[in-house]
Amino acid sequence: VLRMVERAITERNELNFLFLGSPGTGKTWHAHRVANTLTGANGNRIAFLQFHPSIAYDDFVEGYSPTLASDQTSIKYEIKPKHFLRLCDAARADADNRYVMVIDEISRGDLSRVFGEMLTYIEPAYRDRTFTLGYSGKLYSVPANIIIIATANPYDRSVGEMDDAFLRRFEIVEFEPDKLALRARLIENGMPEP
Repeated sequence: VLRMVERAITERNELNFLFLGSPGTGKTWHAHRVANTLTGANGNRIAFLQFHPSIAYDDFVEGYSPTLASDQTSIKYEIKPKHFLRLCDAARADADNRYVMVIDEISRGDLSRVFGEMLTYIEPAYRDRTFTLGYSGKLYSVPANIIIIATANPYDRSVGEMDDAFLRRFEIVEFEPDKLALRARLIENGMPEP
């Protein structure tokens, strides 16, 4: 998996990967290992999130956050960068190194609602291209040294299907169940033959 990802990055400039497979096939395990290898196991250059049905743009990209006002008695709301923008800012300041965003269970979120305009600008052809952020109106760009690795269970019927606009922006890596690995694991744990 690591060799395939590294080859896709260097030979085809792929920067977004979607690990697809049923539970227990090693998607998240591999995502963490690949992220560690790509960053030299530097935890400051890796962000890990797990999506859920209520995650939104203001959790992932930018959104209002309460802060204590200068009078120390009231609260004011300011637009603040969230997980993805914070990782982008760190990556931009350290352009010689790779940064990795691992998104577990990506299909559990409403992807157009979570990514907003980022859905276009995570594409390799649009990296480092300036656009306007939806909430703050700031000019921004997604740096080319960010790799996104997402995992999804395509058989989970409790979530909606991912649309083609999203899927075409990702290199899909399928994780098939491994009968031999399962058999070895069952034997290792003392399961009777029947």
